[in-house]
Amino acid sequence: MKSLKEYFQENNFIVVAHRGASGLSPENTISACIEALKYDIKIIEVDVRLTKDNEIVVFHDELLARIANLDKSIEELTTDEIKNIDVGTWFSEKFNEKIPTLKEIIDTIRDKAYLIIELKTNNNREVFIDKLFEIIKSTNYHDYVMLVSFDPDLLQIARKYDKNILTCIIKDPNSNVLPHELLSQTQSDGVICSFDELTDEFISDKRKYKIPVGVYDVDTMQQLEKCLEANIYGIGTNFPEAILKKIEK
Repeated sequence: MKSLKEYFQENNFIVVAHRGASGLSPENTISACIEALKYDIKIIEVDVRLTKDNEIVVFHDELLARIANLDKSIEELTTDEIKNIDVGTWFSEKFNEKIPTLKEIIDTIRDKAYLIIELKTNNNREVFIDKLFEIIKSTNYHDYVMLVSFDPDLLQIARKYDKNILTCIIKDPNSNVLPHELLSQTQSDGVICSFDELTDEFISDKRKYKIPVGVYDVDTMQQLEKCLEANIYGIGTNFPEAILKKIEK
């Protein structure tokens, strides 16, 4: 498989399975990744957090309440305490899913897809990044990942650890900062924003400074068409099958 950097250079528009095919399977699970692979998706995005015993697991929310109906956070639980938590039946009774480790996700998609890893803010940033690179190195997946985050400090630590790692800053929805300002502040390779933040001013700025921009929450044909018209570089969608069908027409 070519490196992710080479893949980016050879493609003018990319589709990313947001938290796996999360509109069809429970988000951030093995099933969601397998579902995305069915549609020949080349890039899958997942969220990662650090457990109490410094393992990296794949989970979006700070608390387990929405997904598992537990008033606990990933950070206050050990891997052993986490491994039996049900994160599938909230979506559908047919899913018997557990919280996967980052390594398990990489093993699932190996040689089939690239991985965008969203780093969720953690107070133990140095430990978080150290463990992350330990996994990336041990799985030989360095050339096939990109790190993204709302937290510029996490990305800065990651780049100090490895200046060649691909990174992307995610725009804070509460900020009016423009793409060129974000890149200047963070030295990232690109900028990510939600579809709702894709204003005329934002589009104009990214065009002026030739900044690669990715947009998430693109699930309808109208949203896709706006992104294509704006020459957005990539989109994150919960329904990759439907989006790919539209693009291929």
